Parts: sequence; C-alpha cells; structure tokens
Amino acid sequence: MRNLGFLSILLMLAGCYGATNSPDGGPDHDADTEPTSDADGPLPLETDFGMAAGQEFSCFWTSEDLVSCWGANASGQLGDGTTEERWIPTDLGNLGPVLGIATGGAHSCAWFEGGQIRCWGSNALGQIGIASSEMTVPTPRALDPLGTVQSMDLGESHSCALTEDSRVHCWGSNSVGQVGEGSFGGSQD
Repeated sequence: MRNLGFLSILLMLAGCYGATNSPDGGPDHDADTEPTSDADGPLPLETDFGMAAGQEFSCFWTSEDLVSCWGANASGQLGDGTTEERWIPTDLGNLGPVLGIATGGAHSCAWFEGGQIRCWGSNALGQIGIASSEMTVPTPRALDPLGTVQSMDLGESHSCALTEDSRVHCWGSNSVGQVGEGSFGGSQD
C-alpha cells in the first residue's frame, strides 16, 4: 500500500472525517471526532488530485495513478475486490493515468487518458454500464469506449459521461427519465 500521509492532510483540510465513538474509526457513529493525520510532509502541490463522496463511501484520486476508496462496501463500491467495509483509504492499485472519479449511490467510475472509463460497485439497474447480469461488480471494469471523457456524474442508480465532442452519454436506471433519452421506465444501456 502506498503512503497516504498527504491524503490524510487533504481529508483533514476538506473536513472529511466521520462521526464515531469507536477508537479505530469504525461503525459506531454517535459522536463527532477530530481528524487525525499521520502525514510525512506537505501535500505535493504538483500533483493533480480530486475526491468524490458517494452514499456512505468516498474515493480519492491523484494524477500519479493512485485511486483509494473507503467506507461502506456492500455492493463492491470501493473497488477492492471485496464487499467488506473499509475504515481507512484502500488503494485500488495502478489503474493508469486517472483524470477523474465520480461516485453514485453504491457505484463508482473513473475516467482515464485515452478515453477509457472503468466502473465498479452496484450494477442492479445497469449503472455500471456493462452488458452483464452481475448485480455486484467489486473490481473496476472497463466500459466500451465513448470518446475522450471530460467529466462524469453519477446518480443513485444511473451514470452519465460528457465527452470532448459535447455529447452526453447516460446509462442505468431510467425510472423517471434520468438517462435523458425521451422516455422513462426500466434501465438503459
């Protein structure tokens, strides 16, 4: 696992720390706690980074190919190959040159140089964007190319990507027309 000391400082500055009575930051969520840090030094400002918060979980990325997630994981939304909750950032390994990450209800997607998108977590309504009957996808799975992705946003059970050619691509639950294709009901690929 990589040294995440600078991540601890970023999370502290961003105010991203939970409420817990548990000394290990675990599941007892009754009282506010102060952030702690095991940082070795200052945040390297030459590194691009970002974070996203889903429903009861969070993810962090850097331009140095680091993706880490922590929190609830019943649907594999942390991408570490398990469905076990993680109370500290868990490194997903070298996924490649990350440009951004987005989180939804219980799924996550990252986009990369070259236009690749990888998603993981709940696929109950097709929100991962893969042609599969798998309900849970606990590791990052590549989607079919859409073009150069500029940004992504994820809802509770759907996902959208904005590409360089100003096109919006959405997939997943369309129960109230959220994929924007002119109808509602069911799931869309």
